[in-house]
Amino acid sequence: MYPHDVPVLRQELLRTLSRRQIERNYLFVSHFAMVPCKLKRTDSDISLGARSHPRHLRFLFDAITRARAHHLSCPDGIISSWAAAAYAGLPFWADNAHTTLMVKNGKRNSTSPLLPHRRIVTSHILTYQPDPEFPSLQVMQPAVASAYCLRDIYRGHHAWWTNKVPGLTFREVRAIQFLDAMQFHTALNTDVVLENAHGIFNHRTLRRLIRLSDAGAESPPETILRLIAAPLRPGLTTQIPIFTTGCLRKLLTIVDAGWKDIRVGLFYDGEHHLHRNQRDYDSEVWATMRELGWECLRVTQGMLGQPPLLNRSTARLENRVFAYLAVDLFNISALLARLSSANPTPPTTPNPTAPAPQSDVRRFRWHTRGRRLGLWWRRRVPR
Repeated sequence: MYPHDVPVLRQELLRTLSRRQIERNYLFVSHFAMVPCKLKRTDSDISLGARSHPRHLRFLFDAITRARAHHLSCPDGIISSWAAAAYAGLPFWADNAHTTLMVKNGKRNSTSPLLPHRRIVTSHILTYQPDPEFPSLQVMQPAVASAYCLRDIYRGHHAWWTNKVPGLTFREVRAIQFLDAMQFHTALNTDVVLENAHGIFNHRTLRRLIRLSDAGAESPPETILRLIAAPLRPGLTTQIPIFTTGCLRKLLTIVDAGWKDIRVGLFYDGEHHLHRNQRDYDSEVWATMRELGWECLRVTQGMLGQPPLLNRSTARLENRVFAYLAVDLFNISALLARLSSANPTPPTTPNPTAPAPQSDVRRFRWHTRGRRLGLWWRRRVPR
């Protein structure tokens, strides 16, 4: 889960390596600590994060590596905010955010990617030690760290690119994406966040964000998909498992979002769906779901940028399903009307003086006599 190569103070490296070897194989992660060059993030990730950062800072290393390095220079500091969320398991956005340390004195706002933000500890903070490489490193509990992250989002201290959702601001969309990711990847309890957000984040705003969040969004684009599709029709659910029919039922796929009652599903297709093997598998899943009565819509990043197009496509699917249901209901109603309009023949009272009608019912009887097998016919006459 965590990087294996740990930061080392430059003074310790000078004891075993030459300056040329250090300059060739190591990079500064803070003003005092260095790490091997192989831990550097890709250039595309660094550029993308700097483009969305409010100060356009370029962070060369991930959040956990930087937190370890700052712990070496400040052992009493508590890892807070985005680095604490990364320790909890958040896979997005933390690597492009500043590291924040909760200290007893020396408040400071940093403008360098090599220095952390320093905040004053005003009250007792619940911490834990999740890093086996640094047993003394104290990290803030995820519920408290989430409240600080939400405050950074609303104050504009951290941002990332996101799609426009009708009726919501960009900061609200980012906050909902953050809550969705924390609930899905870290099993965060939003009630605990609400209890620990006193004095950190506005409770009324937090309650509204919790109502709009959902624990079933696996990725940030799935959150956008849910926020756009939810106003179309009530009852939208996420992570719907679909099983095959037959004696051996097995899991076919999981629908990202959809309506179970009308069997309409929405899928978000990321970049990995462009590979040949994945496309072939998606085609098989699509055909099987059509056999099971599901109507599906596969959404890409381009469609998320056009909410009206997504709404029209979803509404068209819903109308098609309703048309199918109307045809079925019409057939059932016609069948019931045909059965109710049929006039059964009334039972007749038997007349004892009239001759009894002979029945056309014939009976087969197998009869064995010794070794001979014969078929006997007889006409049944009612008494």
